[in-house]
Amino acid sequence: MHDLYHLSGDNTRITFTLDEALFYMQHTGYTVKDDTAIFLGGPFNKWLPEPDPAWKLPPEKPEKKWMLRIKTDLIRTPGNSGYPEFNFIFFDDDGIRRNLVSKEESDFACSFLENYAVLFPEDDRLFFEEKKRKAEYIKTLRDFNLKNAQDRMVISNFRKVLGAEGLFRSYHPYKKSFRQFETEDSRSAIVKELMEETGIASVVCLSGEEKALEANGETISVYHKQLIDKGNVYFTDTSYEDAYFDSAGKRFSAVFADIVRFIGTHEAPVLVHCRLGSDRTGVVCALLAALCGVPWREIAEDYKKTSDTGIGQFRDSPLLRYSLEKILGKTLTETGDHSQDFAGFYITGGYLTQKNIALLRTKLCQTE
Repeated sequence: MHDLYHLSGDNTRITFTLDEALFYMQHTGYTVKDDTAIFLGGPFNKWLPEPDPAWKLPPEKPEKKWMLRIKTDLIRTPGNSGYPEFNFIFFDDDGIRRNLVSKEESDFACSFLENYAVLFPEDDRLFFEEKKRKAEYIKTLRDFNLKNAQDRMVISNFRKVLGAEGLFRSYHPYKKSFRQFETEDSRSAIVKELMEETGIASVVCLSGEEKALEANGETISVYHKQLIDKGNVYFTDTSYEDAYFDSAGKRFSAVFADIVRFIGTHEAPVLVHCRLGSDRTGVVCALLAALCGVPWREIAEDYKKTSDTGIGQFRDSPLLRYSLEKILGKTLTETGDHSQDFAGFYITGGYLTQKNIALLRTKLCQTE
């Protein structure tokens, strides 16, 4: 089997190799020529939004290979799989980033959905393959009993966040991100139903104020519309990259602070969602739960449940851990109460006051 990457004997350096003989040199109508600039992209460089010479793979001729050798510490940022991920990319004539290799073109053992994962000697390959199978399985309606309460929560990614009695999270109530799946109509309908059944009083939408498109079968429920009209829905927009890889930065910190202030001055229970209810929702709900004193172990277990939805998406807790530890500036422990540490970050940074956090806890953390 051809190695997409090779680790040095002491695992301190890694060499990435793209071999022309093993990969299609055509992608969506664009021809990749011998002089095409090919780059390494991954979570470690936010998937390289524009060309960067530091991540360019120099061509090796006449072997018709492209190779890049770097320190392994530079690529240890985890992706959705919980492992470092990468792909070989180029920029077309319009400057649009393209993946050179897709999973349909090759079936290497290190592939994970649309990207590739780096496994180190200490990693369990069988465990990785198990996660890969779960990630690639697309559930159909036959996989769910929609009369069963637990199955209804799984398909809609709708659930109460453990340890935060007034906090729920879910898939988007009306935007349909996977219209090609037969589960999508049921998923959207169940989110609407569960919002009403659980008495959701306020909503935080992390994917902006998007319109419901009737052509896509998207409708806003009467219940949801009433919340919007009352001013009990807060629309904001943040990104996957900010939530995971720049979580301690000013932009994401300011967004989170606005969310805390909104929750503190509005009715509970509160529903937090983005498009899928996984990434932006996962980080925000993890931080809200942490401020309520929920230990990391429970936060991680809640986060991983999104992978049960069966939409060809997978999330593992090392990615969330990476985000939260950037904020803390230290390692999370399994059972420790980190609420004061997180509160200290936002108070010291001038984003929130102790009163803001006290109001949040009053809304979300009171047990029934």
